[in-house]
Formats: sequence, C-alpha cells, structure tokens
Amino acid sequence: MLRKVILMLGAAAFLCSCSDETTDAPINTQGEIKGEVFLVNEFGDREFVRSGVSISLEGATGVHRDLSNTSGMYRLKNVPFGNYNLIAEKDGFVTSKIRGVSVAGGDEPWYQMITLVRPSTAKFNDISLSYSPGLITAKGTLVHNGVAAANWVTLVTFLSTSPDVTSEKYSQANSGSYAVSSGSSISLRIAIDPAKFPKGSTVYMKIYGAAFGVTPNFNYEKGRYEYPGLASTPSNVVSIVL
Repeated sequence: MLRKVILMLGAAAFLCSCSDETTDAPINTQGEIKGEVFLVNEFGDREFVRSGVSISLEGATGVHRDLSNTSGMYRLKNVPFGNYNLIAEKDGFVTSKIRGVSVAGGDEPWYQMITLVRPSTAKFNDISLSYSPGLITAKGTLVHNGVAAANWVTLVTFLSTSPDVTSEKYSQANSGSYAVSSGSSISLRIAIDPAKFPKGSTVYMKIYGAAFGVTPNFNYEKGRYEYPGLASTPSNVVSIVL
C-alpha cells in the first residue's frame, strides 16, 4: 500500500513539472516607443499646430516611421530590440536626432518627448572690436524677428586665424544669450584661448544667431562641435590683431 502511495505522488509531481514547462510565457523581443512632440519658435514660445512631424527610428533592423497627430503624439510599435537613432523632422524646423535609443522589448513602452525649434533669424550688425589681454569685446546691433519688449536671443561667435572662418571652419567657438528687443546695441565679451591665438596673431570672427535651446553636437569624425539651427545669414567677417 505504501509503495502505491509513493508511486502516485511521484507521478503527480512529474505531471506538475511537465505542466509548468509547457505553460511558460514566450519572451517578448519587441518593444514600443511613443511620446509627444512640441513645436516652438526661435525664442522658445510654443506653437499650437503639432501635427505632421515625421518620426523615424533607424537601426540595424531597418527604419520604423510614424507621423505626429494633432495632439503631437506619435507611436512606433513592434520594434525589435536593439539600439536606434530617433529622428524628428518637419519643414521650417531644426531636425532633432537622438542617438543611442535602446529598445529592450517587453510590455512597457519607452516614452520620449521631442521638441523641434525654428531656426534663428537673429543677426549681429555694425560690429566694432577692441582687445584687452585675453579678451575681445565685440560691440554691435542685434536685430531679429521678435516683437516682445525683450526676447532671449543666443549668439555664437566662431573664431579662426583664417579669413574664411565659418560655423564649419573654426578654431574656437563662444556662445552667449541676451534678453533684448530687436535693434538693441549690445557688447559680446569673448575670452581668447592663448594656445590658439597667441599675441600678435590676427583673429577673424563670424557671428551667428542660434535657435532657442538647441545644443551643439560633437562630430567625432570631424573632431569639432556642430551647431544646428543657426541663422542662415551671419554677420560679416571682422578681424583684430592681438
């Protein structure tokens, strides 16, 4: 009798173990990315229309796409796990590229908020330069499309020892933000790197307006920072001997 009980218990345990193995849930190797897009002007003021932003997720498994709806929402489903670049684009705005977005799979979506900014319209005119040890002061008139009494405007100064200095050909870059109305006279104070600009050298500079809140990206292939959202019309090249 005892032997029969032991055999019955052993059979029940075997059936339970078999049942557990056959009911394990499959691992979900696909994930989801969703989020919201905000559109702002060059001064950081939000715009009401948020539809029609092209969202692309680019990686080794291909490209996944969606368009933002009227509420600015987007959703990318059934994305295989891996690393991707998330790109948001719309005509009239600076393209946003978020590198290294990781999709791990599972049931919980990854939420990513995106802000697209209009390029700057700011321009720095009528520039005069002066120099004191380690510092160049640039005085001029700042104009832009803002209508408020004071709009925050960012200016980026690119410096070089070559007269063909641009936002892509420079030795040093400096940036600063100013809350001013269009047509205001302002002064930029630019600290000089003595290793790049020793005493007696000629410094050439060009000054660009920059879009609100857009940070530079370091390009490892070129070994320098790139500044998206710069104004299409920079200042004239100006120079000074140190």
